[in-house]
Parts: sequence; C-alpha cells; structure tokens
Amino acid sequence: EAGSITARPLPNDSTINTQFSENIVRDSDNKVITLPANLQNIISALILTWILYGVFSILKILHAVRQLNRMANAMPVVNRSDLNELLSKYLPHSNNIARLRVSRDLNSPFVCPNGVICIPSWALEQSNQAVCQAMLHHEIQHIIRRDGAWRIVHEFMKKVFFFQILNRVADKQLTLLAEIDCDRIAVKANGVDTFAEALVRCAEMAVASKHPTFAIPMANSTSLIQRIDFILDEDNMNNTQSGIRKHKAIGIILSLLAAAITIVAPTTSIAFINTNNSSTISLPAPSSKHD
Repeated sequence: EAGSITARPLPNDSTINTQFSENIVRDSDNKVITLPANLQNIISALILTWILYGVFSILKILHAVRQLNRMANAMPVVNRSDLNELLSKYLPHSNNIARLRVSRDLNSPFVCPNGVICIPSWALEQSNQAVCQAMLHHEIQHIIRRDGAWRIVHEFMKKVFFFQILNRVADKQLTLLAEIDCDRIAVKANGVDTFAEALVRCAEMAVASKHPTFAIPMANSTSLIQRIDFILDEDNMNNTQSGIRKHKAIGIILSLLAAAITIVAPTTSIAFINTNNSSTISLPAPSSKHD
C-alpha cells in the first residue's frame, strides 16, 4: 500500500555497545603506542634469562666461598701464645683452636667467610711482634663486624643487578668504611705508629699478589692513602664510630633503593604500553529507553 509504513526493528543494547566500542578503538588507535606483537614473549624470555643468570651467580658465589674456606682450612695452624690470647680476649665465645692460620702464598692478612684468619708467614717472622698483633687486631674486628657475610651480600648485589651502577658505588663506599672501622680498633689497641707501620708493610708485600674475591685483605691499594690520612687525623679517629654507622646505613639504603628502582621502573613503564592491538575496551551500555 502506498500509505503503509514499514517498521524497522530497533538495534538491541549489545549491537549499540559493540558499534560504539569499535568506534572508540578506531578513533583512539592513533593515541596508543603500538609495539611488536611478540614483545611480551621477548620480555618474558629476558626475565627468564635474568633469573637463570641470578641462580647461576648464586651457585658461583657459593662455590667460590667454599673453595676459599677449604684453602684456608688446609693452611698450617699458628701456635703462638700471644696471638691466641688476643683471639680468646676478643672472641671469647668462639672455637679459636684452629682459627689462626699461616698463609705462604698470599702476602696480606685476610679473613675468610668461615671466620678463619690467615696471617702471612713474613708477618710472623717480624722482629717487632707488635706489628703482627696490630694486624691481628684489624682482622678480629672484621669477624666481630661479620664483614665476611656482608661481602657475600655485596657481591650478590653486584652480580645479579649488574646493570645498576649504584650498587658498585655503594659497595666501594661500604668496603672503605669497614676498613676504616677496623683500623680504628687496631689503632686504639696498638697506637698510630705501630698500626701505620703494619699497614704500609702489608701494602709493600701485597702489591704484586692477588687475593680471592671473598678474602678481605688488610692492604687494599685503592683505599690505602685514604686510610692512612684518616688514622693520622686525631679528630677523625675520635668521631669515626658514629659516622661509620650513619654512612653504612646510608650505603645499605642506597643499595636497596637501587635494586628496587631497577625492578620497579621497567614494570611500571610496561604497564602503560598496550602490546595487543586487538584489545577490547569495555564501556557501559547506553540507556534502552526510547521515546
């Protein structure tokens, strides 16, 4: 009929929602950062590789620590009453029977992760035995501070978070502060002149020798001048302990903060990137009421 009107069905809610959503996606495509479709697979592979590298680094560290402890335990035991008395005085609750060893290949006193102190043979043959006792005072303080365990933690941070340069800066500063604190104790017990002589003598003998990673040698050429200047400054020696605690805390916080930034920053950045070009945007359905 000419006057008839054909009624067309109104679109349902789901059809309106789908069309509206498709328009929003199409209009906003130019505002979305598009990346390769396999980026997520690449990121997952990199994270997995990093985790495997971390596990490998831990195993390598544990192996190096075990090798160093075994090497120290194979060294001859020192049988000197004056040195054993020092051990008993400052480490009264420890088994000190075989703690002190003679090192014939390494020319600087050092402490192993298991608490064994290795004294070079030339130090035991010194005519002035106060120099040897000053060395032992220094190494005993490393044990009291548990620097062997901290050394392992520092090495783990540098290995696993190798891409964060701040970890190496913090490690260098904490190592210097540990040496200065041990120097302070040795100076108080033996005097500035005796300990300075011991420190310089160690540096002379150890200049051509290389120590294992987790051995803490008394003579470190990179910090020797700073340490000598520090122990010769009486004001510094009197105010060292509180300053060391403060700087150590700052160094630890710096290391943890660097690690946190390293982990969180990439994750936060990826969260704002849409790697799937076919993403669906959910929108509320338009009202179904019609006049």
